[in-house]
Amino acid sequence: MSHMLFEILVEEALKGNKPSSTFKSESFLKVAIKISQKFNVQCNSKHVENHLKTVIKEWRIITKFTNKSSFGWDDCLKMITVLKDVYNEKNKGMINRILFVIFTFTFVSKTLYKELKNCIF
Repeated sequence: MSHMLFEILVEEALKGNKPSSTFKSESFLKVAIKISQKFNVQCNSKHVENHLKTVIKEWRIITKFTNKSSFGWDDCLKMITVLKDVYNEKNKGMINRILFVIFTFTFVSKTLYKELKNCIF
């Protein structure tokens, strides 16, 4: 479902339906209708908007960690790398959460990812 959400929102942004930091309500409604039809679930525009907020929040966490000197990004493995001595019990929970989020993002194609980065974040 997330992949479909991102594809449609990128299309909407390219059409000019993202005049500022957020999308027009019609864009969220369009996504909700398509998801509801394709997956036979009840989805409304508020669900879509909230999911996008969650994704953006998670993305900021990933960016924060990858910008620290002891963290990096392995483009081949599509995961955060960290020095062994940094990966301790204190950071373990947060790092595992970040890796889970990255796992979710790996289903988004590289082209779509580039468009997402430019259009959504």
